[in-house]
Amino acid sequence: MFCENCGASLAGNEQFCPKCGNRMINPASMEANPPIVEQPKKHKKEKKKKSKAKKVFITILCVLVLVGIAGGVLAYMWYTSPEQNILRALESGDYDEAISLYTDDYEGSSKSIESVLQDRLEKIKDDYINGEMERH
Repeated sequence: MFCENCGASLAGNEQFCPKCGNRMINPASMEANPPIVEQPKKHKKEKKKKSKAKKVFITILCVLVLVGIAGGVLAYMWYTSPEQNILRALESGDYDEAISLYTDDYEGSSKSIESVLQDRLEKIKDDYINGEMERH
């Protein structure tokens, strides 16, 4: 008997070739113990695909959470800004509060405040002209 890998001469009962270490298949032992044929492992590929999809999902979820947090912080900062506080006071008719907020070192843009005041004056003028407002 000879090694199928390197061609070395064998006695016939070796499990491995003494020259190259190749596993030997003994025809007599094959009949008693047929060789176990391993099925190709597909689980690793499926697992890798699932693992990749899971990583992508987690990444997208993290990005969405961060965007939500950033949006919330920006909305809160906008809502609590001095300009918005003044505008809310003007809209509710609390002019004393609006003046107080405006004179407390307000350094922001006055354009939106002036626009709201101008709209308010136009409404008062229209109400007066249409007789919806009493004369003092």
